[in-house]
Amino acid sequence: MKCTETKFRAYCTKSKKFLKGDFSLGIESGQFRGKYGEVFEDVILQQFTGLKDIYGNDVYEGDVLRNATSKRKEEYTVVKVPG
Repeated sequence: MKCTETKFRAYCTKSKKFLKGDFSLGIESGQFRGKYGEVFEDVILQQFTGLKDIYGNDVYEGDVLRNATSKRKEEYTVVKVPG
């Protein structure tokens, strides 16, 4: 069985941008903090699926992918991580 890397990315719903850098998530507080202790609110964590798209980019849950094998002209799928 192949192990996949466990990683996440963070999306800020206020700025509508992905956050870059090192972060931590408080187990008891549930606070999402930056490298220097700053607290970020309105953040959505997306888990890496272990898959890559046709361009070699990591695919995360919540990504919207176009289904190139579909017989329909434009068919899209939202990626979900089972469990």
